[in-house]
Amino acid sequence: MSEFISYSEQLAKQIHVLRLCLKDCGKGSVWERNPYLRSSKVKKSLVALHESIERIIPCLMLFTAQYTKEVKDTHAMQRFYHSYAFLYDFNDGIKKEEYDHLILIQNQEMLLKFQNFFYQSERILQDVKQTR
Repeated sequence: MSEFISYSEQLAKQIHVLRLCLKDCGKGSVWERNPYLRSSKVKKSLVALHESIERIIPCLMLFTAQYTKEVKDTHAMQRFYHSYAFLYDFNDGIKKEEYDHLILIQNQEMLLKFQNFFYQSERILQDVKQTR
């Protein structure tokens, strides 16, 4: 059980970092966030976002496997998996460029995917804290 708690704490930290990176990508003027002109500040923010996503995916996989073994709430697990499945698309170069564009123009659908992921993550991590 302590290993499971460790996974959940690591995941919570990575989610926090991802949230900060996403917020940082939304900062700046419209000209700085222009997907075709991209200032160096925005490019650095996108690199930080990609690195955060690369770090969070292994945490999600470990947490998901352990959660399935420990808690066995399949409905919560399915909602959680579907909320973060889009993060795997960042590994595809074309999809990644498309997602970067959507993030920079503050596309509501893309931001809702992230918000849904953050919401489902908070719910599932709260359940883990309550079962301790």
